[in-house]
Amino acid sequence: MSDSDHLASHRWQDLQPRTTIVAGAGHYLPERVVTSEEVEQMVRSRNGNRIPKGIIHRMTGIKRRRYSTNEEQASDLAVAAARRAMKRSGVSPADIDMLVFAACSQDVIEPATANIVQNKLGLDGCAALDVKNACNSAMTAIDLVDSAIRCGKINCALICTGEKLVDGIDFNLDTDGALALGFAGLTLGDAGSALVLKACDEPGRGIRHSVFRSYGGAWDLATIMAGGSLHGLSGDHAFFRSRSPELLRLALEHTPKAVIECLKRTGWAPEAIDLICGHQVSMEAVEKLTRTVGLDQDKAVVCLGECGNTAAASIPLSISMAMESGRLEEGMNVLLVGAAAGLSVGIISMVW
Repeated sequence: MSDSDHLASHRWQDLQPRTTIVAGAGHYLPERVVTSEEVEQMVRSRNGNRIPKGIIHRMTGIKRRRYSTNEEQASDLAVAAARRAMKRSGVSPADIDMLVFAACSQDVIEPATANIVQNKLGLDGCAALDVKNACNSAMTAIDLVDSAIRCGKINCALICTGEKLVDGIDFNLDTDGALALGFAGLTLGDAGSALVLKACDEPGRGIRHSVFRSYGGAWDLATIMAGGSLHGLSGDHAFFRSRSPELLRLALEHTPKAVIECLKRTGWAPEAIDLICGHQVSMEAVEKLTRTVGLDQDKAVVCLGECGNTAAASIPLSISMAMESGRLEEGMNVLLVGAAAGLSVGIISMVW
């Protein structure tokens, strides 16, 4: 081979696309287990509201969820999960090029909670930032990290989520109207989850495609209005409110289209999917989405019943639980499905 041929071959190899793999996952659930019956009793004890017995489980499929203590912060939940993910992936602090904290929750308004997590993990020196996109925060972080890995800016990143949602739950639902707007808050559960993403030179593995769409006209359907310039720190706006039927209708309108688009780009038929890890707000939503797209519901990792709606922690949590239970094997076709307030939709296909 001539020098020019050797140089051309070397350049061609350099141009081969890198992919992004999930090298490890971890999760953390607070110790306190709270049943749906206990949540209903909390509402009754606050104001005597006759919330129908068993309605949370009947409407959502949620039996239990976890609540963190006053001493546990969002960063603590993320750190506990991150340590497990790093151990399982075999990476050291020196290997991490970027740390992303991706959640609805945060320790403080300023600075980024990622800086607090970074300090607690001893990762000083790497890039650190927050990504906030409601329940699609972790999905958006995965997409951003994938782009950074593909273009060669980084080789390894830690994405972690700490959802301390109990503080945003209003148990003082004293009218039918208040119960309708606050019901979704009664489904929330606290959790931490984390993923280690690494560059991979095996073309048959890793993230294949992603589709992200947002429909900002529906931004006010699910909100916590306090903490920004609109309402400041007003306690009257500090609780989660959701017009859930409208949000579900829009999610079921736009999410299947994004799933179909992502599958088409990837070249997969619905039956080619081996495992589905999605954001979960109710079993009704899971059933309707899988049925609409033609996916096998038995292939979905469901943690909703035991953990509740864990917001942005739900998809990494599902991945971690699937790894622990042995449901994930190398070469599997995996679909990540996210839908969130905003309204936003995010779909990612990957070969495990």
